Amino acid sequence: ALSNGFGRLFWGTISDKIGFKNSFATLTILQALVHFLYPYSKSSKGLFLTMTCLCYFCLAGNFALIPPAVLRIFGPKSGATIYGVIYSAFGVASIGGLVLSKVLTAQLGWDGVFRVLGGLSLLSALLTSLLVPIKSFKSSSV
Repeated sequence: ALSNGFGRLFWGTISDKIGFKNSFATLTILQALVHFLYPYSKSSKGLFLTMTCLCYFCLAGNFALIPPAVLRIFGPKSGATIYGVIYSAFGVASIGGLVLSKVLTAQLGWDGVFRVLGGLSLLSALLTSLLVPIKSFKSSSV
């Protein structure tokens, strides 16, 4: 809980200083690193705790960075509706993620699951680098 709470404050502050695009790219790269290294943390309780806290620290960043970014990209009128859809997707993803993790765990083991998560985090960093403001919204920015 502390990692989650501190992470929201940290990532929100970082976003205010360096912008969404840079902070989210940093977050997703850190998240990828944590996921790639996570399987190696099982050898030490302290390292496992640290890596688990870093996972929640990064998760908190997603909750801190996405709402204001959606508002900046789509404007106040559309942003709230679009974020509502994004937030609702967490529920669907939770159920789908449970099923997918069972399939991936059976095929790849937990180490493989974390490699997949690391790869998806790197993909997120790449996609973030491609974000551009929407020209039809005067106040759109990234």
